[in-house]
Amino acid sequence: AQADLDIGAITLSAGARFDVFERDVVYAPDFNATAEQQVRDKDQRLSPKLSARWRIAPDLTAYAAYGEGFSPGFGPLWSFRSRDTGLAPELAENVEAGLKGGIGPLSGSVTLYQLKRQDLLQLLPVGGTARTINTGRQRSRGAEVELALDLEAMLPGLSVGATYGLTD
Repeated sequence: AQADLDIGAITLSAGARFDVFERDVVYAPDFNATAEQQVRDKDQRLSPKLSARWRIAPDLTAYAAYGEGFSPGFGPLWSFRSRDTGLAPELAENVEAGLKGGIGPLSGSVTLYQLKRQDLLQLLPVGGTARTINTGRQRSRGAEVELALDLEAMLPGLSVGATYGLTD
């Protein structure tokens, strides 16, 4: 769900995304279990998002955005049977800002961003099986530059683009 509010040259957006992940697995008898075993789990979360766009000029827009997301703590299917159902989901938080614009047939954008993730899943070998735990954090920062040149005047449907990205 998302709502937008236009205030002259500024547009504000606020929203949320509701995700539900469910897994229902039936394991046939194998060397880990002599009988069929059914394992179920469910994880859900409401993730907010906010953004603002400012039309600086007819062909130039600045923007900033914030958003969250998650991935369930299920882990791979082969380790799901013995997983700790108390594991936290992996959480992600993204912030970005940039400029988008164009002059005639040339358009482009510059974006700066930071993505932070926490409660990452890690598999540990314990007693011949894999145990899944929450551990660690990860941060990625970067910049992206995109340029596109519309060559429609030379040949219908022709355009050329270039992208550069730097991630730390």
